[in-house]
Amino acid sequence: MNPTQGEDPIVASARRITRAIWLSTIAAFIITAIIGITVLLQVPLDTTVRYNRVSRSFDVPLLVFAFIPLILASLAIKNRHPETKALPKWERLFLMYFGTFYLLASITGQIVFAVYFYDAANLS
Repeated sequence: MNPTQGEDPIVASARRITRAIWLSTIAAFIITAIIGITVLLQVPLDTTVRYNRVSRSFDVPLLVFAFIPLILASLAIKNRHPETKALPKWERLFLMYFGTFYLLASITGQIVFAVYFYDAANLS
């Protein structure tokens, strides 16, 4: 329904924004899943990355590549049918900017994990 056919323009704007964020989440899920699958196929499964924090060290397993796509998939499934209510302007702006930042940070995080695991497996 077009805004000219009686729908509130604020509701139409909120619907467009939530739809764009949902489609962006699906795209980010696909990108992070491809990165994760590519690394899993090329790096030996017993490869770990040493992580040091506050005088403690951890060995991060290759399983870390499943976390970001799973989080993005849960967000996409949860927001598949968003509410069609009027969102205030500040909330629409927050969704646009924070949603974009969050998705870009997720993709960047997956790339950083990939670089570290390639270095740990000497596949650079």
